[in-house]
Amino acid sequence: MSEFGAAKTIDNAEDLHALHEQAYQEICKQGLEPRLNFLRQFMSIYDVRAKNFVPAPALQNALLLGELVKREKSQRTVDVVEYGCLTSFSSISLLDGIRNSTITFIDQSDIMLDISRLRFAEMGERVGYIKANMGEFVQPNLFDAARFGYILSGYRDDQKSRMLASAFASLKPGGILLVQEFSWRDDEKLNQLAHNINDLLITSLGLHSELYKDYMHIIQESALKQLIEQAGFVDVTLPFSCLNFVTFMARKPS
Repeated sequence: MSEFGAAKTIDNAEDLHALHEQAYQEICKQGLEPRLNFLRQFMSIYDVRAKNFVPAPALQNALLLGELVKREKSQRTVDVVEYGCLTSFSSISLLDGIRNSTITFIDQSDIMLDISRLRFAEMGERVGYIKANMGEFVQPNLFDAARFGYILSGYRDDQKSRMLASAFASLKPGGILLVQEFSWRDDEKLNQLAHNINDLLITSLGLHSELYKDYMHIIQESALKQLIEQAGFVDVTLPFSCLNFVTFMARKPS
């Protein structure tokens, strides 16, 4: 999406959203069809890149899905909150697996929310959309599970902490947290490979690497676990890891 290039450094996901939103608002002024065409193109490009970048998204989601299915059997419905839409392609397997339950997307990007609306148009009230700063959003004790799907690495550590605190406050007691992330591991060869993968991803998206040199705020696996624990979560486990991709599960105390 090279048309989003600008003569500045992209420091985090909020800067990226600002560039996207600027272009999107101009396109929206052109009418419904240009807007839909833009969303379809955006979704198609990012879906392909994400599917090539993220290993086994359905398998990773199966970890959370197993917990949700158990809860659905005992309480009939479960409510999941997704922090950050991206293009929401990996949420399809969750919705297919919990057919009586709901997913609410929280994002500050109109583009990402509108892509999710387009993708899940036939799901009706099973899918909700809230535009909000993810570090400030709080709906006390509302959700049964929260998921961060490769969102946190686009934010500074202080922003990560606020987002995890938001999830903690918004979960019901005993609620489940799933954090899927790209992290540094205790293996220098893996970390060098991760650098190369990240550079290839930025290039494949048509982004100017110099502008995005400060965008990713990737942290050590152990540091991410510590942030999750500092937010108040317990029973933090690492049930999935592949190269530099890790999935943490945790729960809010009952």
